[in-house]
Amino acid sequence: MRFVGAVFSVVLLACIAAQAAPVIINTSGPAPLDLNPENMNIVSTEHTAEYLAKVGGLGETGGIAAFNASGGWSFDLRDYANKPVASLDLLLFQAGNMVFGKGTIMSFGKQHQAITAYGSLVEGNSMNLAVVSLDDVSLFRMVVNNANTNAASGNFNAYSSKGGASMAGILSGGRNVQRQLS
Repeated sequence: MRFVGAVFSVVLLACIAAQAAPVIINTSGPAPLDLNPENMNIVSTEHTAEYLAKVGGLGETGGIAAFNASGGWSFDLRDYANKPVASLDLLLFQAGNMVFGKGTIMSFGKQHQAITAYGSLVEGNSMNLAVVSLDDVSLFRMVVNNANTNAASGNFNAYSSKGGASMAGILSGGRNVQRQLS
């Protein structure tokens, strides 16, 4: 019985000592997994810039552009049976490898409609574009090959906001080059 009493006394003293020990609280920063925007900060801007340089910057906008896609563009879209689908005129702007712009589309049998476009330059001499018509809300996903030349070709997929089957086909066209009098 003495042994049990001694063990009990030792355990009791250990518990009291543990309660009396100082508790260290980290007040130097936010609690782990605290996603409050006020507590978020960049630990090291030098390392962040170094990381972005290694991975090519902020997504599609980083890096050096393979070519300048800014300016006027015109494209004719035809289905695979060579029937005309639409004609587009675009004015594109460029920021790094990202392109964006506006223009008009003439879908055959319809009035001219305003369009917006965005996309990116891809390796080599190609450009991916997404063109959205604002009135009937149609999407044209375009892959433009030889985009670094004045004449370009490629393919497209068209999607309607009304549903139904998508359409695919070929595109041809290129840059609108201004002629100069000599």
